[in-house]
Amino acid sequence: MNKIGDLEKAMMAKFDKADEDEKLRNLSQAERLALKEEKDHAEMVESRFIQKFSPEWRKKNKQKKKTAKASRKRNRK
Repeated sequence: MNKIGDLEKAMMAKFDKADEDEKLRNLSQAERLALKEEKDHAEMVESRFIQKFSPEWRKKNKQKKKTAKASRKRNRK
């Protein structure tokens, strides 16, 4: 029974992928361009989000702020 279920899932996944490919082939050039721009924008936003909230970036940014503050303090004297 389990093997049959796995086979059915594999077949459905294959058909879903084929349907998705067919939809992409049937899109007009403008729709393809819009879809590509939307995908690129989503990737850019995701990379910026990862950069902003990664611990390495925060640590580096904190060090920059401390260095700048110390520099300003030295310049006042």
